[in-house]
Amino acid sequence: MEKARESYSSLPDRIDEPWSLERRLMSIIGGGIRAYEHVFAGGIVCPHYVHPVVEYLISRGEYLTSYTPYQPEISQGVLQALYEYQSLIAELYEVEFVNSGMYDGATALAEAIGIALRVNKGKSILLPLNMNPRIENVLKTYSKAFEFSIKRYDPLDPDSVDEKRDDKVAAVVVDNPLSNGTINANTKELYDKAHAIGALAISFTDPLLASVTKPPGREGADIVVGEGQSLGLPMNGGGPLLGILGVRDDRRLLRNLPGRLVGKTLDRSGRRAYALILQTREQHIRREKATSNITTNTALNAIGAAISLSLMGKEGIRSVAWRVLVNTSILMEELGKIQALYIRTRKPAFKNVMYSIKTLQERVSLLRLFKYIHGAHGIIPFSIEQENVLLSCATEVHSRYDLEKFARILAKGISLVTQGGSHEV
Repeated sequence: MEKARESYSSLPDRIDEPWSLERRLMSIIGGGIRAYEHVFAGGIVCPHYVHPVVEYLISRGEYLTSYTPYQPEISQGVLQALYEYQSLIAELYEVEFVNSGMYDGATALAEAIGIALRVNKGKSILLPLNMNPRIENVLKTYSKAFEFSIKRYDPLDPDSVDEKRDDKVAAVVVDNPLSNGTINANTKELYDKAHAIGALAISFTDPLLASVTKPPGREGADIVVGEGQSLGLPMNGGGPLLGILGVRDDRRLLRNLPGRLVGKTLDRSGRRAYALILQTREQHIRREKATSNITTNTALNAIGAAISLSLMGKEGIRSVAWRVLVNTSILMEELGKIQALYIRTRKPAFKNVMYSIKTLQERVSLLRLFKYIHGAHGIIPFSIEQENVLLSCATEVHSRYDLEKFARILAKGISLVTQGGSHEV
């Protein structure tokens, strides 16, 4: 009791971040730490703080058991929640229209390409070099049905878009950050290049990063896409995630927007009311002639993201994004001290850091390293992206101590596996 009293008395006067407060209290009561603080594996899905309020509200039966609100008269609550989600994301990305969510960022990007193909009547799209392979595999699957080809350009060299000038190019995809975590400083120029060759500009932007950089809609993107897992959604072992998809104010783009769009109106008595106002997919009527056959919109995750955004507010989400930026810089600095590593990410970077291990090039060796680190320390250290290319992340849930410790453990593990050791790291 005396020890607990001393611990409580040592609490600082103010702790701004809820994850820091939760971590401090858990250490006092002996509850350990949340599992995501031991996750450093990078990629599309990363450890982000999930506020208990989000967990509580989306577990309520009104949301958890709800289905597509085809009957607005009995679904006003869910419709309003989705309308708020659309409004918040539209403000974040600075576009006029955002649908009520898609399965994940990869399928949202594929559907965005579908919009461009229908509007521009093109047969190919330009993808940045070295795009995340998981996203690219989804696009390759869609390409068989949508009948488009994929061409490459260098996102660090906007002039490379001109080299691909072709009247069959329907869209140029611009990702930010790049797949290796580097923040793309050429987004505005790339959007302009896309328009110059008669293509639509599709932005694939992390929603947290959009809060501290110029939003893609303001810079000229025609279609905006994102993965919404960073907006207070847990890591669910592969899904469901949250696909963000929106368009600027253009009738052609709006009429081709897949999924569902919730609108606000007034009923006969002058009271505020919500309804589904656009369902261009119509696969239940038009079948193979439908604009899109996607039906999953993961409404529960969209509502969770809306709750998370509402809790954070405009300044709160910027604070989280800046924390991620700072932590990514710390991670790059710590990994840069390990001589065995070749860092593939350029500064400034956001969330992910890509690297290779000079002394470990074979996949079996990397898997041994992963096994040793996880077995000895309970840490999930990295994702194996391509061959010997690794990806680790730093988000708001990590402290400087976490990142320094991770780098030390990684260095020790590399040394052990390189020397052919078989004992624990």
